[in-house]
Amino acid sequence: MADLGDTLGFRADIYDKPPEQGGVLTNATTVTLTITKPDGTSATPTVTNPPAITGKYVLDQVTLVTDPAGRWTGTWLFTLASGKTSSYVETFDVGPTLVTVDEALMHLRALNIIVKAGDLEQLQFLCFVATDAVERDLDRILIRKTFVETYTGGDSFIVFDHVPVISVTTVVENGITLTTNDYLLDSPILWRGNTTSGINWSWGRLNVLITYQAGYLNPPVIARKVALNAVQRMWQESQQAAHPMIDELGESAVMTAIGLLTPIEKSAYDSLRVVPVA
Repeated sequence: MADLGDTLGFRADIYDKPPEQGGVLTNATTVTLTITKPDGTSATPTVTNPPAITGKYVLDQVTLVTDPAGRWTGTWLFTLASGKTSSYVETFDVGPTLVTVDEALMHLRALNIIVKAGDLEQLQFLCFVATDAVERDLDRILIRKTFVETYTGGDSFIVFDHVPVISVTTVVENGITLTTNDYLLDSPILWRGNTTSGINWSWGRLNVLITYQAGYLNPPVIARKVALNAVQRMWQESQQAAHPMIDELGESAVMTAIGLLTPIEKSAYDSLRVVPVA
């Protein structure tokens, strides 16, 4: 688990045969690492071969704060001297969460108690699950994200798929990039025109491409409290019982966390729910 701006350490060990069969580390004839970002774009950075330590391949990928959040995948492909090929896939969940591992440790009263790398990795994953579950429950983006989406024109307004909208980066209508004077943001609506005049978006199907940011610069504290309660429940269940399906685990934990809120807290939390736009 990492945040945008962190360095992802891709690592792979190559053996001439399975270690349990007495295999030893060996260098590959060729090596390729394909790194795929959450938006589907990929790159194949140069991997040092032979590596500094026989059979131990490493590549540090520095992410940018402007990179997409989500799951980054590294696919290693090796060709051995024997002509055989070997592949290995590793993943990193990258991006901000409603609550951090440190906050979760404080909430669990587990500072200096939960210290093993594997346990901290699991706790970080639960922070991702809780964030996703709370956003799904509210049908609202809480952590700032960038979206690139296409919409159908013809009306005077477009309703965004994700709210609340922070800002609009670019709008391309029928292949033409519009200026900021050509549209007006009134979240969750984007009007065609400006404050003094309005026109319809050009008719067409999926002919308006919009890049925008949605979420909160400072997520509501009540949503963060629900996320912390959910992390606590998921952590306790993971230590006491077999793991259920992770989606069910997250949804169940959030429902339980909501049920533990005081009436005034629940009112504040429910006020964040998205009101449908006709």
